[in-house]
Amino acid sequence: MFLNARQSATALLLIALIAGLFGATASAQYTSRGPETGVAPPNIPPSAKDIVLKGEQVCLRRVPDASGRVLLDCAVGLRGDDDQFYGLRAADPSRRAGSSEMNVRVRVTGKLIPYGSGEYVEAGQIVYASIEPIPGEPKPVTGTFICFAPKPFGTPPVDRCRNAVKTDRGRLWGLDMQSLDAIPAARDLAPGDRISVAADIVQNVPKDWHPWMFAAEAERMEGVLKVRSLKRLTAK
Repeated sequence: MFLNARQSATALLLIALIAGLFGATASAQYTSRGPETGVAPPNIPPSAKDIVLKGEQVCLRRVPDASGRVLLDCAVGLRGDDDQFYGLRAADPSRRAGSSEMNVRVRVTGKLIPYGSGEYVEAGQIVYASIEPIPGEPKPVTGTFICFAPKPFGTPPVDRCRNAVKTDRGRLWGLDMQSLDAIPAARDLAPGDRISVAADIVQNVPKDWHPWMFAAEAERMEGVLKVRSLKRLTAK
């Protein structure tokens, strides 16, 4: 199915509200079919580098076509702690991946091909030897503290803002207010302050967050963080 940017944002909202995008367990392309017998291993170019990267399995974002349309599908990739996205391909197609759960912490070990397919927003592709769950390990996020007021598609404008952190690559993460209030270092934070947090990703985002989660593509939130610790950083 092809949709233009506005239609795709609205469709994503409906899909997420129905299926529970944040916290649902999705079947990865490499797990839904089971072991892929008869499939040749991927060709690894000489430019590939060894990589061990932590992050979360997520649906990669499609690159719009020349008409601005976006194909709605879910190619499972990695959102790395380096704030970039990567495609995932099994080094041994006959083996299952380590986990099919989405938006939970994993460690990926493999070879990094330093270019993407051109179909998705990705910094490269990882031909992985293993994907290991790392439950209990917090997500590190560094960026600028902001008060974010979205402009969601298909609903009235939101007339107030919520605490969020915007990374240097423009990724947006909401900050759970209750957990933030419990941290002394978070007192007197002002928009524009540089911060680094260690946090748990909220798997079932409350409905009152939905207007902030499903805004325009350029303002799309990655999720909501329940903050464990926070450090103030010097301005860049």
